[in-house]
Amino acid sequence: MNRYRIGFSVVSAIVFFAAAAGASTWGGHNGTITLSFSDSSYVQVLDGVEPIPKVGAIVDLYAILGDCAPLTWKDEKVLALGGFELKLKIEGCESKILSQKFPLPVVNIHPEPGHCVVGLGGALSIREGLTQLVHWQIQLTGDVQNVRFSLDPEGVDSCGLLDGCPGSGTYAMWAGTVDANQLGLIFSAGFKPAYLNWTRGEPDCSAVRGET
Repeated sequence: MNRYRIGFSVVSAIVFFAAAAGASTWGGHNGTITLSFSDSSYVQVLDGVEPIPKVGAIVDLYAILGDCAPLTWKDEKVLALGGFELKLKIEGCESKILSQKFPLPVVNIHPEPGHCVVGLGGALSIREGLTQLVHWQIQLTGDVQNVRFSLDPEGVDSCGLLDGCPGSGTYAMWAGTVDANQLGLIFSAGFKPAYLNWTRGEPDCSAVRGET
């Protein structure tokens, strides 16, 4: 990636933190991020995963953005995103993120694996309806039963800097692109959780989203 594109990525990553200075526009809730064990469809529940002795269970998990409403801003359709912010939450056993991959070159300004404050080195299209944001490979150890994957609202730090966002029930955020002059347009997204080896009744796979 050349220096020109790296510059765009850094700007995309820090645009959330410029919101307090009035540099961004809050677009409200738009889209749902599904946590899925498949990269090509929604697979929110996975059973029968047995841990390997002394290793544990290793699973692939994807964050896939969908259900984005068609919108126009500054006379341009919103067709792609240039950055996003989210934090993965894993409950039920000990876990370690072995790898974190993105579909495009990125700058992630947060050092903690699973916590993404990402600027993309290009535009990631939302026109097809299923847009993969990130792919994690995760190691789970101990009693690998009743594991729930979700998004942590405490990880969306910059929501507090953006007028209209605090108190809105935001779990993730995404921004428009530089190329379309929409980098300053920021949305929140809800999420649908994923479950591994779940035995506590029917897992609730419905969307969790804010109210605004």
